[in-house]
Amino acid sequence: MLSQGKLSKARDENDKTNPSAFTVPNTDHVTYALQQSIILDSGATVHVCNDRTRFFDYRLAEDDDVLYAGDSIIPITGLGKINCTVTCSDNTKRKITLHEVVYIPSFHCSVASLRKFLKANVHWDTANARLTYEGKTFAYTPIHHGQWCLEYHPVEPPIALQATTTENESQAVFRAHSSRKPKPINSGSADEWHNRMGHLYEEALKQLPHQTTGMSLTTQHLSQNICEQCSLTNSKRKLSRRSPEPSPAPYHTVDFDLIQMTIGNGDAIYVMHFYCRHSHMNHVYILTNKKENTLLLTAQAFCAYVKTRWDLKVRIFHRDNEPSCGNRWDA
Repeated sequence: MLSQGKLSKARDENDKTNPSAFTVPNTDHVTYALQQSIILDSGATVHVCNDRTRFFDYRLAEDDDVLYAGDSIIPITGLGKINCTVTCSDNTKRKITLHEVVYIPSFHCSVASLRKFLKANVHWDTANARLTYEGKTFAYTPIHHGQWCLEYHPVEPPIALQATTTENESQAVFRAHSSRKPKPINSGSADEWHNRMGHLYEEALKQLPHQTTGMSLTTQHLSQNICEQCSLTNSKRKLSRRSPEPSPAPYHTVDFDLIQMTIGNGDAIYVMHFYCRHSHMNHVYILTNKKENTLLLTAQAFCAYVKTRWDLKVRIFHRDNEPSCGNRWDA
């Protein structure tokens, strides 16, 4: 419960008295019901709004703009103007503008300061629940949830809650839900149940209506023999899509692959391709065969070229398990 409120900078400079106190009820039911409303408070020295979307001519507050509420110090986020819709004497609505309104999103509801209305020669007639200007009705201030409201917007409680109010207490209870009717049959095609059951195979799908209750198949066969997800899951060879680890230095790590061409240069129908991960350089050697000794000599010639040309040494070779490399390569 807020017991006292004081503003350091945003209050009227002509106000030489100490900031007055204002109160805001802390009851959950009342707080929730007035969250989007503006109450009229005779003790507040400033207007306070908790809704940023209502502001115009808005500016950020300074670091020392704070509101003192009892033992708490509440920082002010910003200041500006807001429009307030009030009810007039002929029961019509009109908008008035509140100036120097402070924005504090943590407030349970917005507050209009009566003191600021009094300075504008607008007085409060509590007997008739209205504000008057020169003896005429300026705006009505009906009581809602125990507070005089300048602008009232009812807020519906959550659907799961049913609010009942007595003279001394507010009580919220959960609505009970029960049904004696059987649940409806969950129908679907073979493809839909295939996906629902984690890609169950067709023979097992046909047994579901006989082994379970509450489901039915509208079609007996899958639209395709095997879906994409099943084909990827059951594939014998899975390709890795992970990016290769970068090489820390030029020619430190080299990938190589053996490519067979349909049409070559004479008898040379094989290409041995070397790729440096660091420099992204490509080196190609044309071969007439893919014998183990030929591949090994070609790799040694490539390493010698790198050493002679750049004084670098190949540390790691990556290959795709080419069977032609044999055991000598692994050694």
